[in-house]
Amino acid sequence: MPCVIQKFGGACFADTERLFAVARKLLSCGPQPVVAVVSAQQGVTDHLIRQMRVVGGTTASPAMDVLLATGELQSAALVAAALEHLGRRTAVVPPWAVFQTDAVWGNATIEAVGGVSNVERDGKDTL
Repeated sequence: MPCVIQKFGGACFADTERLFAVARKLLSCGPQPVVAVVSAQQGVTDHLIRQMRVVGGTTASPAMDVLLATGELQSAALVAAALEHLGRRTAVVPPWAVFQTDAVWGNATIEAVGGVSNVERDGKDTL
């Protein structure tokens, strides 16, 4: 089944009004499944990097990659909640369920993409 894939940057989640604008844009795609790829809210990634540095962590580490992923997961969860509020079923799929990388921490290269079939799971949109 064909699907729509859209990407949204951090400024799209700057406030509740913009967040719901993203949700309405996704709703406007019609009944076909939608995959939304989202960034962390504007400023969140820089904040997380600063936090890691304060505790002596390095930017090229598994811990940093996990920490940075929390920013994107936060955005995905908020968009999913907005979509659910507007009546569209959704599922948040973490990136590690979709992408296989070469495991170079902080600068990984995607080697394979899988899990796109998650879009069709239970008729839910995927974030």
